[in-house]
Amino acid sequence: MIFSKSNDKTLPNSFPSILLNGQSVEKVENFKYLGGILDSNLSYRGHCQHVENKTVAAVARLLSFKRLLPFHVFRISFFAYIISISDLCLLVWGAVLESNSECKIQRHLDRLLQTYFYPTISRKRNLKKVTPFVLWDKIGVNTLKERYETVCVKLVNNFLTTDEQHKWTYPPNWFSVSDRISSRKIPLLKVCRIKSKASERSIKSSCTRIWNSLPRESLIFLTGLVPNFSRN
Repeated sequence: MIFSKSNDKTLPNSFPSILLNGQSVEKVENFKYLGGILDSNLSYRGHCQHVENKTVAAVARLLSFKRLLPFHVFRISFFAYIISISDLCLLVWGAVLESNSECKIQRHLDRLLQTYFYPTISRKRNLKKVTPFVLWDKIGVNTLKERYETVCVKLVNNFLTTDEQHKWTYPPNWFSVSDRISSRKIPLLKVCRIKSKASERSIKSSCTRIWNSLPRESLIFLTGLVPNFSRN
């Protein structure tokens, strides 16, 4: 696999073939590594489609016998067989949820919860009366996008609260605190320069964007997470 920008059509075609022990190494556009599917442009759309296909299959199996499951058993099955699929490598590919409108993973999950909690409304196809957030509050878990944002916030928080002598475990120039004064009493991060679509979907850019866009109401939540930054 040759990694390149999405608008660069010359590099992959002009790259010479690689020989190993006299045999040509096959060139691929997608490659599965540690459960995540990488593509040559690092768009992660292939992985998003893979997660969606597995989610649809798991939702179909759970729908086939959902009437036989009490709530506590349904909740355990929902976490074990469905949430575990989407949460795998979520920090890496979660940025696709913001840019790819074709990703319908959340819709399938909403449909499953609506069918379980409100079967009468689901049969009438009148699903607009039910707010998705109400469904996720019932089962006690955040939506897919909310879980991705939570993971990003925790990553930044762990970096800010890590001692200087242990920050070598993070990549160099991972996050840098901005000199701007924030009214939220928590530090702002320097916005990295966006050089391509791949860098815009990177973990660093996504975490910086989500951290800097946190509302003031999140200060109480972050005060418990970040002991170095108080409300006073």
